[in-house]
Amino acid sequence: MTQIIQIKRSTTTVAPSTLAQGELAYSDQTSKLFIGSATNGTILTIGGKIYVDMLDHTAGVLTASSAIVVDSNKKIDNLIVDNIDLNGNTISSTTGNLVLSPSSNLVINSSSVDISAQATEFKVLDGSSTAFTISEDTNNYITIDTTNSSEKIVFNKNELKSVELFNKKKKKSKDQIVEFQKDEMHTFSEWLTVSKFKPIDRNSKKKEENILNKFISSNHKITPNNEIDENYDLDVVYEDNHNNLMTETLAKLYLSQKNYEKAIQSYKILSLKFPKKSSYFADQIKKIKKIKKSN
Repeated sequence: MTQIIQIKRSTTTVAPSTLAQGELAYSDQTSKLFIGSATNGTILTIGGKIYVDMLDHTAGVLTASSAIVVDSNKKIDNLIVDNIDLNGNTISSTTGNLVLSPSSNLVINSSSVDISAQATEFKVLDGSSTAFTISEDTNNYITIDTTNSSEKIVFNKNELKSVELFNKKKKKSKDQIVEFQKDEMHTFSEWLTVSKFKPIDRNSKKKEENILNKFISSNHKITPNNEIDENYDLDVVYEDNHNNLMTETLAKLYLSQKNYEKAIQSYKILSLKFPKKSSYFADQIKKIKKIKKSN
């Protein structure tokens, strides 16, 4: 004899109000299947079309309003958590900063860290009681101390090996502290210069002045050579040097001083030196002659 199992059903009710122990009910309103608990008749949700639809998509493909189903390699193609998007080899944020905040150290196991694609600035915490260090194991290469009372960059002795290779020099040096003033700004290339372990000499100008003063105080004299070659034509040499030193700036200077004849002569010399601009120089000579007449 055929047994018929009847299930309570409704197209308008979200869930049944009561169910006997083991009694089933289905709601078309919510697409859920219910059963009465075998112990006390409590209504339990045990399935329905809504849950089947959540699983009905390609495994390994993230699908909206659906359950995450990994593929045979235990993978999912994309994962979005709040503002963080994990897609392929990229971790990005849809808005705001991407913050990595481990409880201990942030460890990056890579042969290199490439930030050349976009990064233009590297910031460290200002006024930190703990210095920022660039190190290998227990060896510190560069220490950046941002404590407001003693801001400095320390290049440690362990870094000397790389500096020696960079400068192609072999010499020993002790740990050296290069101190910076708060109003000084230095580029990374200037830091490399500092890393040669040569302190910044802010008194170099005073040293040059001292050398000059010492030379003056020693009362040095320059003895002229009184031997004159009788065949040496001073006029010719002067004329040749004058022509060689002639520039358009000098011609303009003569004009500003209203020395019109020398200005005209200057442009004539320039015209011979630079034939390609001779028409330009000729126009300048005409203008000077007009100015001369008007004055």
